[in-house]
Amino acid sequence: MKEEKAIRVDFSELVSVLNKLVSERKQDNEKWELTIRSEFNCYILMGDIEGVKRTWTIEEDENDALKMHERLLWEIIEFFQMQGSRYDKERLTIVRKGGDKYVKPLHARDIKGDV
Repeated sequence: MKEEKAIRVDFSELVSVLNKLVSERKQDNEKWELTIRSEFNCYILMGDIEGVKRTWTIEEDENDALKMHERLLWEIIEFFQMQGSRYDKERLTIVRKGGDKYVKPLHARDIKGDV
């Protein structure tokens, strides 16, 4: 039987991380802009790097509630080319981990004995 895993994303430091990325990128004197609009079941991204404009969407994944948000974070990291490489001393990653207080739901088929 496949075990379900809970996934928790901690966005508490997202603003400070993005601000740091922005300040580092501004030092390069490149003109860039990324606008993110949240719709019902997708994100719409509109990017502009030195006059090259691009619009794209990140759609909801019906089988994975966090996939859309994870993809948004990756798109931001890649748009600003901040991911680094596996040979760098450090690089940015997005890590999923189980919830600290997650309790697997009980199903009738999991209960042994008379119900």
